[in-house]
Amino acid sequence: MSVYKRLSELRETINVNNKEVGSLLTKHKVVLIDDSNIRGYVYKLKHLLKENYELYSVIKPGATMNELKETAREEISRFSCNDIILISYGINDYEANNFS
Repeated sequence: MSVYKRLSELRETINVNNKEVGSLLTKHKVVLIDDSNIRGYVYKLKHLLKENYELYSVIKPGATMNELKETAREEISRFSCNDIILISYGINDYEANNFS
């Protein structure tokens, strides 16, 4: 699936959530967590969100999936049920004989 198609689907999901959540007074967090592949995505996604979303990223170059999941666990303690964590991982978890 192309990045543009994923962004389009994300935009549609966000628009639906914006209608359901409604209030611009409530800030909702969206955090992107990755080893370095999402560098710059915050700026690309910012125009998709209304002002009631706070978007930021946590970038850990060279991190494995387990390290990124641990970072997500730490972030969750600061979240409400309407906040979103997006974890992206890949090449650092590849093992030639055991890729799942």
